[in-house]
Amino acid sequence: MAVLVQRTRRENVKRALETGDFRIVGFYERKMRTIEELKKVRPEIPKRLDEGVEVARRRLMRVPGIGKETADVILLHAFKARTFPADVYARRFFNMSGYERLRKFVLKHFEGTVEELEEFRALIVEYSKRYIPTRRRSLGSI
Repeated sequence: MAVLVQRTRRENVKRALETGDFRIVGFYERKMRTIEELKKVRPEIPKRLDEGVEVARRRLMRVPGIGKETADVILLHAFKARTFPADVYARRFFNMSGYERLRKFVLKHFEGTVEELEEFRALIVEYSKRYIPTRRRSLGSI
């Protein structure tokens, strides 16, 4: 799912999963190649996690089409690894720039479990979507 959501509205991903028509998500061929590569890499990720989250993260980022954010989403949600996707919603929420800077900040100061970290991230995303203006929306439109 993390790969399908890249540069795609979640509604379109849901529709693609329901209908089986993955052309809806855009970049179809590229995303399908990335998913096929992930299938090959998936079995080795638990071993890499034994060496550390950063080792597993670097391995995932070697897959074409997987960047920092997608690697962190996969590690957090699929492998329950202690990492934090410092996506645009989190950066808006904390009013911080820089992916790695925010990611390291949260990992240093958040003391909860991985499940609580997942919930924390979900709440930030939902709050940011609803209440924090993007550059395109003015405060008056909230």
